Amino acid sequence: MYFTLTREDLSHWNQNNEFVLNTGSFELIVGNSSADDRIKTKFEVLAQEDK
Repeated sequence: MYFTLTREDLSHWNQNNEFVLNTGSFELIVGNSSADDRIKTKFEVLAQEDK
């Protein structure tokens, strides 16, 4: 299975009502339940350069 997560997909609303993207290392786990961790991958979100 392949899918693409965009910066918007990984963003969220913070306490100041700003739509933000946290940078850092994350682990994505897919399974039937929280105890099912057969599919795992790690990824990193980097800061976006201003254009």
